[in-house]
Amino acid sequence: MLRINGIATITAEESLMSRFVHDGKRPRSAVLVETREVYFHCSKALRRSDLWNSAKHAPKGSFPTLGQIAHDQF
Repeated sequence: MLRINGIATITAEESLMSRFVHDGKRPRSAVLVETREVYFHCSKALRRSDLWNSAKHAPKGSFPTLGQIAHDQF
C-alpha cells in the first residue's frame, strides 16, 4: 500500500499530452500530483478499510454520472 499526499492539478499541456498517446489517441487532459508526502502502509490497512464491505458502500444514485462530471469540466 502506498499513500501519496500532495496538490493535484488538471493540465492539457501539449508536451505532456503527447507522452500519453495510446492506440493513436491523445488524452484531452491529465492529472498532475505535486507530491508532498509518501507513506508506505502495511497490507492490513487495505483489509481494515472495509473496501469490499457492501454494507458500507454509498448508494449508487448518490454520485453524479460520468457524463455529469464531464459536463461540469467544460
